[in-house]
Amino acid sequence: MAPFSKPETVLKQAEGLVSVGQTHAALQSLSEMFSPKRFRRSVFEVPRIPLSALLSLALRFMELCVELRKGRTAKEGLMQYKNLAQNTNVGKY
Repeated sequence: MAPFSKPETVLKQAEGLVSVGQTHAALQSLSEMFSPKRFRRSVFEVPRIPLSALLSLALRFMELCVELRKGRTAKEGLMQYKNLAQNTNVGKY
């Protein structure tokens, strides 16, 4: 995946992978979006992502985790989403 991809692009890519039967690859691409090293960069390098855009990614991520029975991956993804949501100024978006 590119250093920074729009959430809509990642979601579209994941949907395309699911449609051809590559659910594990789709889950991997969605989990990279929530990885902590992705958001560890400087504020000037990575544009802020609105929480509403991350919500659709989180929902699809959880659907794939349940489908593939990946409990630990789901827990880690939810924790990362929670951390991102707590650090986002909701009134700004």
